[in-house]
Amino acid sequence: MAEKEVEKLRQTHENDRHWQLRRQFLLNNWGLYEEKQLVSLSMVWSNVYFDGCVISTRAHGKSEGDVSRY
Repeated sequence: MAEKEVEKLRQTHENDRHWQLRRQFLLNNWGLYEEKQLVSLSMVWSNVYFDGCVISTRAHGKSEGDVSRY
């Protein structure tokens, strides 16, 4: 099941709140992407959501739908 696989993806630096939200993002999108791409998208989402990072126009076109799935 996806939950066991997702649990292995927690970063050592993530606090509980960040992990729970990124974990939900991963579970919501599991099966839509290969694991490596999904992990990358979850990190982009996390950076935008928590850190206020801005995605370039070029990259945004690739991730716009993906990041907004949460």
